[in-house]
Amino acid sequence: MPAAAPMQQPAHAAAPRPHAHRHEEEPPSPVLGVVSMVLGIVSVAMFCLPGFLFGPAAIISGHLALSRARQSRIRPVPGRGAAITGLILGYLSLAGFILAMVFLPALVNWVRESKPPQ
Repeated sequence: MPAAAPMQQPAHAAAPRPHAHRHEEEPPSPVLGVVSMVLGIVSVAMFCLPGFLFGPAAIISGHLALSRARQSRIRPVPGRGAAITGLILGYLSLAGFILAMVFLPALVNWVRESKPPQ
């Protein structure tokens, strides 16, 4: 049985080309901005408990969203306001968590010392 020759593509078949007349760019997805805002809201609402988890997550996703927004030619960029809101809330939550961790031991000590003796 003879070996089959490999199949060849016809000479006129060219590689698919992107649309040459495409003038519009796809708008960036607002998902990262919304994720940043939701995480920022959750981190502020729960303040001290998960502030060290949700705050940095809101900050990271907010910076990623703003970075993608800067690279887009579409204005106004969808999700930019949500990303900025998430960044602000994330930084506030993280600062509140750090302040709570610094001042909480002193506050607990002050409360213990201010109890009237029994």
